[in-house]
Amino acid sequence: MRRLGLFALIFIVLAALYWLLEGSALRRVPQEPGRLLSGFAPAETARLALTSPDNGAVVLQRSGAAWQVSEQDTDAAYAADSSAVQALLDSLAALTTASMVSRNPGRHALYEVDPARGVRVEARDRSGLVLADVVIGKNGPNIFSTYVRAAGSDTVYLVDGILQTAASRTLNQWRDKTVFKFDPALVHAYTVSGSCSLSLRKNADGWQAGAGPAVNGEAAARLMRAFANLSAAGFAHGPLEEFGLASPSRTVTAERAGGTSATLLLGKDANAFQQYAKTADADTVYIIEKHLLDSLCPTIEQLNAPVPDALPDAAPAAGPSEPQSRPPACPTP
Repeated sequence: MRRLGLFALIFIVLAALYWLLEGSALRRVPQEPGRLLSGFAPAETARLALTSPDNGAVVLQRSGAAWQVSEQDTDAAYAADSSAVQALLDSLAALTTASMVSRNPGRHALYEVDPARGVRVEARDRSGLVLADVVIGKNGPNIFSTYVRAAGSDTVYLVDGILQTAASRTLNQWRDKTVFKFDPALVHAYTVSGSCSLSLRKNADGWQAGAGPAVNGEAAARLMRAFANLSAAGFAHGPLEEFGLASPSRTVTAERAGGTSATLLLGKDANAFQQYAKTADADTVYIIEKHLLDSLCPTIEQLNAPVPDALPDAAPAAGPSEPQSRPPACPTP
């Protein structure tokens, strides 16, 4: 009987030790922070309404695999920057409740999550069901954090990310700024006329400057890539005459295989660093950096300029270097 009691005592001691060791290990396992928008799936979002006290209401609507952006209660819609929309959706899905800062509604104004200061973001699916509804406030103690709360809740959380900058974009800031997007390998002729002249044609031997000499193939390929992937900095609205686009100062055309072409028309300067432009097949007026537009009309000397050799790791000391002349830049209007 005493032996049985001894075995029972040993079993109880071992069980207690196991509980202490395993229980403390389990308590040390970090718990996954809760999601502020539990169950929110970016892929199910078909509509985003963003209401900012400064910029009004902007609506993002899914259109197939892309997004359209418009101002609320207007019919005019434009192609949106789909990557920026996706980034905002991913940020919403990642919001956590790990750092709660207040449950006091009287402090909403302090964190700028009140209606007068916060940016409200509402996501709906195709049926109109609300998937997410949050108010984004000011940056946290560092610029890489933001105060947020779920609409209808008094609880304010501090989350990672710079959310207000993304959510409070204007209509033009949400718009897709792609001017051209095509395969540059399809281009077989490239012409610039007006305030700057250039004519290149691709044959079996490579690129040739009109009836003149051959040009560096890699330099020509870089030029085609720059034109085929041209992006704008912003947009302008008004009659074409206002921007000098009724009578363009320069025309850039890339002829592609299959008989298609892409043509860019250049107008007045928007400022010292930017210029108005449009494509030949649409009336959207872009504002494009002038250095990008100037690079679309290099001289033959620039196209054939040798690639500079890599600098050695260490060079002997030398006297003052001779000033180097720059290649002539393409004239600007």
